[in-house]
Amino acid sequence: MILANSSLKGRFGRLVVAYPPAAVPTGTRIAVLKGGQEVQADYGNHEFDLLSGTYDVKIAGKTVPSVTVKAGHDTTIKVGVLRISRPKNVRAAVLEGGQEIAGGYGGELIGLPAGTFDVEVAGQKEQVTVRAGQVTDF
Repeated sequence: MILANSSLKGRFGRLVVAYPPAAVPTGTRIAVLKGGQEVQADYGNHEFDLLSGTYDVKIAGKTVPSVTVKAGHDTTIKVGVLRISRPKNVRAAVLEGGQEIAGGYGGELIGLPAGTFDVEVAGQKEQVTVRAGQVTDF
């Protein structure tokens, strides 16, 4: 979603990644790439001031390709949170196309772009849909 932002001056636009307020995944890394090279990165909610152009945005290992940033505008990436509740000695992996894009032991919050993913625990997989602006419990 691209909306005008009168507070932005000059040639910069803003890329916004904002998770639901009650469940900000501070351990989820967001990387902004241009031409395959990382130009900025941070964790949790973040606003990146960028020159106009097209960027790839990687969130917890999932790449959102060809995101347009326009001068004087906010571009908001549709993200949600996957909350996985499990004992600390049990590992879960979030998969896309059979490849692990996030995972770990114990309960955690994982920020992801809106979409459908597989979650694998103890050799079993279940599909889960992450919705923009929402927390999905698993």
